[in-house]
Amino acid sequence: MALAMRDALWGVLLALLAGPTLAASVNTPSHARSRALDARTYSYDGLWNGTGPVMTDVVQDVDVDCWWAAASIAVVNRSSWFVQNLFYSASNVSLAGTTTPEDETVYVTLYDPTTLGRYWLTASVANESTTEDDPGGAWWHSALTQGLQQLAGLVDVGGVDANGTFDSATAVGAEALAVLTGYAWARDGRAQDMEGGKYNTSADLWADLVRAKYTPVTLSTPATVETTSPQLDTNHDYAIINTTEWGNGTRTVTARNPWGATDEFQLLDLWNNMWWLNHLANWDPLVVPSTIYAAVGGTG
Repeated sequence: MALAMRDALWGVLLALLAGPTLAASVNTPSHARSRALDARTYSYDGLWNGTGPVMTDVVQDVDVDCWWAAASIAVVNRSSWFVQNLFYSASNVSLAGTTTPEDETVYVTLYDPTTLGRYWLTASVANESTTEDDPGGAWWHSALTQGLQQLAGLVDVGGVDANGTFDSATAVGAEALAVLTGYAWARDGRAQDMEGGKYNTSADLWADLVRAKYTPVTLSTPATVETTSPQLDTNHDYAIINTTEWGNGTRTVTARNPWGATDEFQLLDLWNNMWWLNHLANWDPLVVPSTIYAAVGGTG
């Protein structure tokens, strides 16, 4: 699809958004949407804008896939370079290191979350989402989502039916990390909530949250949460961005909500309102596999 045509389609979409009959997202509580979210900017450059993908390119809106969006945010925030290496041109040339790639069809690399086998799947700007992420703009995450929906027709992927329909009831946030990275996944909960739960205290949880500085980590909330400030949502996944120890006994966690806000939470708020901490099984740093380099003639 030519860029001019994309501009025209986006103009039509904007007109629809301005209409009085547009329905609100049914899966989004009003308290969350009433909060100020990061401004969404729309440009018509390419697969990603500038030198690489960034976490603010990922925004969940209508699709019930917070687990997927949060995992994508966690991975790209840890390594944009790793994410770039998931993409190839139609002629099988890696797009890593390309500034604002304008390819209209790409191959994306994703992994079976059980066997960790690698799959190359096709994505097209013609199938870019008109609701999620950056409609009409950077479409790398839409491309990964297209690949995810195809992958679910080939292997078992929690949260996506074989026909590509999202099903949050079967989603496993940690699985999404494996799909994106090819590393084995794991998740841990509180000992008071489940048999075999790893975390006995908030200090135990903190010890793993700080690992988000070098490996992707997401947090899932349960069906009921307490009042917090900022307010955590129920049955929702957040990407852990950073942790801060203030020296006066206060510990805070910066997390990215896939709806488009980055917030700082008190550790105890996360401790009191968590269900799973999702991560790679060995807390792995993201390293591009040498087999991917070899596929494009690199040395690894």
